[in-house]
Amino acid sequence: MADPTDARGRYALAKNLLGLGNIQARGNPDHALRSYQDGIAILAPMVAADPEDWLMERTLANLYSAAGLATRQFAGNGDVEQITRLRTQACSFFLEDAALWNDIGRRNVLIEVDRPKFEAAARWQRECGTPRGGRPTGD
Repeated sequence: MADPTDARGRYALAKNLLGLGNIQARGNPDHALRSYQDGIAILAPMVAADPEDWLMERTLANLYSAAGLATRQFAGNGDVEQITRLRTQACSFFLEDAALWNDIGRRNVLIEVDRPKFEAAARWQRECGTPRGGRPTGD
């Protein structure tokens, strides 16, 4: 794991875990999901500590989106209870993704290349049943 005092190293590791997960998603979504979750675990506290760093926030949004997509792949398999649990978990990832993109948009730092991600997050948010700009309420 990255040195907890080295913010640049932790950010680089989280970005690399996103890239690794994207490669793993082609053949092993389970490993991909673990890479995304590890990246989230590293980056979420950093974004919470420095919410003005939109580059970290952007990377975290990408990790949440990728984790949601990987989880959604599993939701087609299993019994009804497992499918429901996986869809709920995927929605949790997508709603975090949407909240981050909404924050980036509100602060007017959304770059044009990210507009499709912002729009996809809004679609996932509607599908998961939370109003645009809202965060999941938790259980």
